[in-house]
Amino acid sequence: MQRLIRGVMQAFQITEDQLKTKEAIETPVGMTLYWRYYQYVKQHPIDRWDSPTAVLYGQLDEMSEQTVLEQFCTRFSASLEIAEGFPHYFHTPEQLARYARWLEAQLG
Repeated sequence: MQRLIRGVMQAFQITEDQLKTKEAIETPVGMTLYWRYYQYVKQHPIDRWDSPTAVLYGQLDEMSEQTVLEQFCTRFSASLEIAEGFPHYFHTPEQLARYARWLEAQLG
C-alpha cells in the first residue's frame, strides 16, 4: 500500500510535506490521500496475511505494478488472475461483467 500511495503522490507531484500540512489531498482520479493513513501504512508493513485471498488484476493497471502484486501473491499464497487489457478500475459494462464472472467463480 505504501508503494501505491507513493506512486499516486509522485504521479500528481504531491510531496510528503504537502500531505502532512494539508492532512488530506483529493487527487484528479478521485482518490483522497490522507497523511494519518500514510503514516499508519509506513509504520505497519504487512508481514503476515492469514486470510485466504484471491486477486483479479487488470493487466493495464496504471496504479499497481504487476511484479509487486505477483510477489505479494506468492509470499502469502494468494491466487491471482489477470484480466487481459483491463485497467486498475473496472467500470465499463464489459469490465464489470468480467468481474462478476470472476467473483461468482471465487464464491462458488
